[in-house]
This record gives sequence, structure tokens and C-alpha cells, in this order.
Amino acid sequence: MSDGVLGRQPPEHGPSEPESGLYCQPDPGPRVEPGPESEREPEAEPNSEFGRQPRAGSERAREPELERGVAGSETMEETKWLVLVYRAPVEPSTARVRVWRKVRELGGLYIQQAVSVFPARPDTERAVLRLSKEIHELGAESFLFRAEAEPQEAVELIERFRAQSDQEYSEILEQCRGLLEELAAETEKGKFTFAEIEENEGDLAYIERWVEKAIARDFFKGALHDEVLRKVEECRARMEEFESEVFRRHSHEH
Repeated sequence: MSDGVLGRQPPEHGPSEPESGLYCQPDPGPRVEPGPESEREPEAEPNSEFGRQPRAGSERAREPELERGVAGSETMEETKWLVLVYRAPVEPSTARVRVWRKVRELGGLYIQQAVSVFPARPDTERAVLRLSKEIHELGAESFLFRAEAEPQEAVELIERFRAQSDQEYSEILEQCRGLLEELAAETEKGKFTFAEIEENEGDLAYIERWVEKAIARDFFKGALHDEVLRKVEECRARMEEFESEVFRRHSHEH
């Protein structure tokens, strides 16, 4: 990749160690909000040309937002890239974790230690510029480049973005299956109570909020995108059936 610095923000009091301040590339395990997050710093994959990093995520999300589709669908030829390179201070470790979480929240792909790539789109660019400024304010070193990739590298990047999204979608599908199994078990046991409605509605709202965020950072439409939307719709429909049965039974009692 090449082209030049988009934003250069040297720190006023940056760390002196060239290697120890680098933040390691995350593992596939943890996910960003709204899913649970790990506090442990992931370890990088040494000597890899591109660091493979599939991703590892109340009020119900609005349906139009869930149905709006992926964040974009540019082809390889149309895609330009933003490359964020930073060096966070060794201490406090919370600063490095904070940057890592934000990169993941924005849908960035780690390709090496403390080097992440984003598609160069206006909304993403604004968010990454803010992150670069925030890194600088933490007393760290941050450089943001606008770049182009060779055709084969662009294909590789796009596939890794899709794999990253599909990993997150897989976790969402697992949550959906859990909710459907819970509703089936409660139906079999005859646990048609308002308390169960409240609990399951909270689970569904959590899933819908997570789906909305996952779609926003699914830049190239992962293979599981449509399946996730269908499964969430199935959860909604099953939840409505369960609610209707609860109200029907309680209305007969009175």
C-alpha cells in the first residue's frame, strides 16, 4: 500500500521504546460492544504479512436500521484504504485496550501489530481521524495514511473483512439459537408469564442492537449477512407468538 500521510500527529511525550509500546494484534475471541469484551490483551501473530483477525459484540433496535443493508458494497477496483499506525504507551494498559476496542468497534482490520486498515469512506474517515486524535491525546504516536492496494492484496483484504464480519455474525446466530431454544423450552413447560416476556424481550433487544452495530461495520457484506437478518426476524416472530399466548392465557384467567 502507498500514497502518503493523511494525518500526522506526533506525541508531545511519546514513549522512547520502539517495540515495547506496540499494542499486540487481537485474538479472534473477544468481540466489541454490545457483546461481552475481554480485558486481556490479545497476542499478535508474529511474522505474518497480514494479521488474520476474524472478529470476535434494553431498547429494541429500529427495524429500518436493521434492514438498511451493509455499510457499503464497493468492488475491489473502487476501494481505497485508510491505514492507522500507532504506538500506545506501555502504561497504563487501559489506554492500549481502549484504542484496540475502538478500532474493532469501527470495523478496522488489524494486519500487523498496531496497524489497522479501514475502507476509505467519508463516515469511516471522520471516525478514524477522531480516533487518531484521541490516540495523540493519550500521549501516544499516531499516523493515518490514505493508501491503495495492489489488486491481489485488495482481494485478500476484502476477504479478510468478510471473514471478520462472518465471525461476528456466527456469534449472533448462536445467540439467536439460544433465544429460540429458550422460548421453545418455556412453551413446552407452559411458563407463559410476563416475567418471561420481559426476560426474553431483553435478550432480543440485545441481539438486535448487536446486529445493527455488526451491519454498520460489515463493509463488504459477509456471507452470513442475510442469514442473520432472517434469523433475527424468526426470533421476532417467535417472540410475538409467545407474547400473544401469554396475554391470551392471562385474559382468560380474568
